[in-house]
Amino acid sequence: MRFAPYDRPHHVFDPAPYLTALPAIEAALPPGARAFATYSEHYDYLAFRHGPDDHRPPGTPFCTKDLKLRELTVLNPRSGLVVEACFVFPGDSPADDLVIRYESVFGLSIDEAAEVRADRLTVGTCRLGRLLIDELVPVDGGATHFLDFEWGSLAVSFADMTAAWR
Repeated sequence: MRFAPYDRPHHVFDPAPYLTALPAIEAALPPGARAFATYSEHYDYLAFRHGPDDHRPPGTPFCTKDLKLRELTVLNPRSGLVVEACFVFPGDSPADDLVIRYESVFGLSIDEAAEVRADRLTVGTCRLGRLLIDELVPVDGGATHFLDFEWGSLAVSFADMTAAWR
């Protein structure tokens, strides 16, 4: 169930409905997903990375808004499917700002919005655009991470996840 999906035609996103529901669902989230969903800066739109001059120590979490999906990798070990999502902030830093590793993946969906046009894409532009809002929701067997970008969406269903910040 989605609490705060992105209203693409009207360019409206508001995490308030999800943040209101989160205390009631967080105990049902796997440990890694719960930690990621509930860290204090997740939806603090003023807590974004300030580039190479950022004063916070390495590994400090920050707001996910405006991240760009640089790479999505599907691994197929014997233990179960793994999906790694590497994100960067605008400015295309050479290193990934956030890497999410989804373990024992049992669902993956990528949707591109109809309004994506190749003539809008410039050097340094990611096809899905900037991340606007995301939410983690418990499901049987784990959780689903819904990520809504300017021009598309990604949903990953998994047993648990880890997030590593640069």
